[in-house]
Amino acid sequence: MYPILVELGSYQLRAYGVVVALAILTGIWFAAREARRKGLDSAVITDAAWPIILAALVGARLYYVVFHDPAGYLVRPLEIVAVWHGGLSVHGALLGGLLAAVWSIRRHRLAFWRFADVVAPGVILGQTVGQIACLLNGDSGDPPMVAGVVVPPAASALLVVAAASLWWWRRTASLEEASSVSRRVETVGLVLGTVSLLLVGGASAVRAAAPAAPELGRPAPDFTLPDLAGKLVRLAAFQGKKVVLINFWATWCPPCREEMPTLERLARLHRDALEVLGVNIDSSGPAKVRAFVRELGISFPILLDPDLAVGKLYRLRGLPSSFVIDREGIVRFREIGFRDWTDAESQFVLDQALRPR
Repeated sequence: MYPILVELGSYQLRAYGVVVALAILTGIWFAAREARRKGLDSAVITDAAWPIILAALVGARLYYVVFHDPAGYLVRPLEIVAVWHGGLSVHGALLGGLLAAVWSIRRHRLAFWRFADVVAPGVILGQTVGQIACLLNGDSGDPPMVAGVVVPPAASALLVVAAASLWWWRRTASLEEASSVSRRVETVGLVLGTVSLLLVGGASAVRAAAPAAPELGRPAPDFTLPDLAGKLVRLAAFQGKKVVLINFWATWCPPCREEMPTLERLARLHRDALEVLGVNIDSSGPAKVRAFVRELGISFPILLDPDLAVGKLYRLRGLPSSFVIDREGIVRFREIGFRDWTDAESQFVLDQALRPR
């Protein structure tokens, strides 16, 4: 995972935003090129692209809100617009983009299938590039591991589809239309597709042998990690004594920084019955983690998991991620993304876990 490309003081140039912008531009460029090849005015494509992109972004957010945690967003309605906390769905993006595309088609009086035939390869190529953003950001869902490398199944599958689409476009084009640029694009696509097929095959075997992700109502996987002082802390040591909240986080994660003070207040409020364990996954060493902890005044234990050994065990899908484990060692609640752990909904969740059984 390489979420930050450049960091200058408090400014961070994040890989996710850069790659998503690149994906959008790539999709538009390819669709405009295909329009010219098929005798359609490329200006129509670029004119239609921006409302489609806006609708896709709105649809991606609304789909996530409705299907991920609608009750939580009703309690915290301002969070609906807080896209910097994470939460975009490709399904909603496709639905929103499709609705805007239909509007654009009617506006420009185009044939639906002709328009779809022109833009479909660009959408696939753009989505493929966009999946790389998820890979760099470390939030591709339920990723298998190959030789220590996260390989999102969706990204691998989309690379294969993109390679096939580029191959078909190249096959149907005449030799005169197939410029040197298009041949290079095709070659890259085919190479990526071949590599993806190999990775998918290898990932299947690794995934079959991997431990299952923690399920609600099931025992939490035990682990032992060092804290910032080098002392080993084992999860099972708290069983029968305290409820445990495990929070996976990183210093480069803005939602993690925003969530940390609420975890600190929670830890102080329930210090006798609840143990908060912050599992840091930074690979740059403990010095930066110590500075972060001092800056925010964090008093609960911070454990170090730089090689993602425990992160893989808990099948991280994004940051921050939290698991509430009761005194019997059973997973009672999990949250992916930012949460205010001092609000009424969070208090209800914790009350359920803290209640004697």
